[in-house]
Amino acid sequence: MTNSSYGINAALSPPNYNLSSNTGDLGGLEVFCLNKEFPTLREISMRALKSSMLALGLMFGFPHAGQSQIINILGPTPIIAGVRLQCNGAISYVANISDIAMATPGQLLFRPDFFFLPPTIQWFIYTHECAHQVVGSNENAADCWAIKLGRNQGFFSLQALNQICGYTFPSPGDWTHLPGPARCAQMAMCYRTP
Repeated sequence: MTNSSYGINAALSPPNYNLSSNTGDLGGLEVFCLNKEFPTLREISMRALKSSMLALGLMFGFPHAGQSQIINILGPTPIIAGVRLQCNGAISYVANISDIAMATPGQLLFRPDFFFLPPTIQWFIYTHECAHQVVGSNENAADCWAIKLGRNQGFFSLQALNQICGYTFPSPGDWTHLPGPARCAQMAMCYRTP
């Protein structure tokens, strides 16, 4: 799970619903909260623009995917572990990358084996990568933002946090990620704070 630098909104949403709510403690970010809404003319125009950009990317290559080989385009609202997710227009891809997932400005990339992880882990990783669109390349800030967002919206209970910690705990860490035990302790602290 690596870096990116542009701030955007994040949302987790079940199929056929646009879940949104502005919350002050997350900096006024649009987050997931049940509200059935219909797209505005601006949203329809933006979707058309994004589709055009996607077509150009297919014809001429993707500017931020680097050396990653794109396997599949999931689009701006992929279904991850049975839930439609969105990261304010960031395009999601399945790609041959070295890490399980990574973010670049406006893009989220997932290795094929990501889709075999438990649902809670997939949602955490997606939210963590989306967080990079908001907090930049800081891995600790991305973890904290993802945990608070999931907690505030009811996706990450204490049981889910334990499952996420079980996934990250064995990691020795690297130049951007804390070792698993420290990372888990930091996420637990974020979970407990507003």
